[in-house]
Amino acid sequence: MARLREILLTQYIGAVMIGLVLAQAITAFVNAIVQSGAAYWAMEQSRSTLGTAPQFSWRNFIVSMVSVVLYVFISVALIRWLYAEPDTEADQEPMENGEAQL
Repeated sequence: MARLREILLTQYIGAVMIGLVLAQAITAFVNAIVQSGAAYWAMEQSRSTLGTAPQFSWRNFIVSMVSVVLYVFISVALIRWLYAEPDTEADQEPMENGEAQL
């Protein structure tokens, strides 16, 4: 995993990958908003006085928002994995009397 992390960092593949995942999240968010707005507007336009009004389905909007959250979660996890500083405090502690600390 360390070799993969090093390749992703030095070749800027990781930065491009994070950018693509965030772009997908933004696209999915805008798409969900536009589709929900268009569906609501179409329902309002087709409303009649004689029949019952169709109900707005929140299911598609919620599924789209869950996918947006997953895209953002994946990008944050990649950022933390690639660009977080390694914990060097544990490696630099001196050993007492040559014994390993548990």
